[in-house]
Amino acid sequence: MRNVNIAAVSKILIAILLFGSSNLYSGLNLPQSSAKILIKGKNHQQLKKYFEPLEDGVPSIDTTVEKFLIKFFPKSFDEGCKEMIATWGKGAKGTASKVLRVVFLKNHSKNLQQVFLALTCYSSTSAFGDKFYDERLALLTIDSTSSSLVTLPHGNPCDTCSDLSRIGLNEEWKIGGKNAVSILFSTSTKNPCCEGDYLKEEVIEKYFLFDPPNIKDLLTIVKRRSERFHRDNTIDSVVVYETNSNINKDANGSILTIDVDYSLTVNNTPINQGVMWYAWDKKLKNFESNRR
Repeated sequence: MRNVNIAAVSKILIAILLFGSSNLYSGLNLPQSSAKILIKGKNHQQLKKYFEPLEDGVPSIDTTVEKFLIKFFPKSFDEGCKEMIATWGKGAKGTASKVLRVVFLKNHSKNLQQVFLALTCYSSTSAFGDKFYDERLALLTIDSTSSSLVTLPHGNPCDTCSDLSRIGLNEEWKIGGKNAVSILFSTSTKNPCCEGDYLKEEVIEKYFLFDPPNIKDLLTIVKRRSERFHRDNTIDSVVVYETNSNINKDANGSILTIDVDYSLTVNNTPINQGVMWYAWDKKLKNFESNRR
């Protein structure tokens, strides 16, 4: 490992702790909150009729069903969307809009479908368009008698955060002989409300196991995290954490271990590196972590 100025590195890492969580704003993104909404009667039957014939995958969603489902999300999501867009300036105020799309659908049987959904909050003005928006994940479960919509936060509740998130399917897997998916969450503090001297961008990968009628959030791996600190008349400080994953499977295609090489650099200077690995425990039905 190269020789580095430990004092300088320490100052940068301290700055991460001090400035990385010091935004003095509120209402700048959608809530990171968990809620469960039960859907019965005719509303349930409408969802069952629509989703029951669909095959596994990422189907487009009918506009009527999309608008119908958006109404079931907690009121705080609608309020949070309006508040967020209002902070983008006079031209954006009153232009808050929401859309819903399927991230992945698993059709287990005639009487059980599980659908990962992404709710997107954006401004309908051309100035922002698809450049800036925020997304949250939810799970729709449809069985023979009722449906449920559960919001799945990918971060901690925060009234002072301005991170905007984008959500996308990464891949389908087998874990412990059951179906699973990994979903990517890309976040950035680049927000029209309050861009400043600090920029944080991060990509995490979350592994979800289908365990009908539930799902299990098994594992979260940070794929990449970069933080940039800008000060006038000085050179920007940039801290980057990166990982590379290697998946090992058994003869039946189920994940046995996930080996993760990681590295930390400060202004392109290597600071730390190593390996983490996650092994599937059949008895605990979860991943056990180790590091070296």
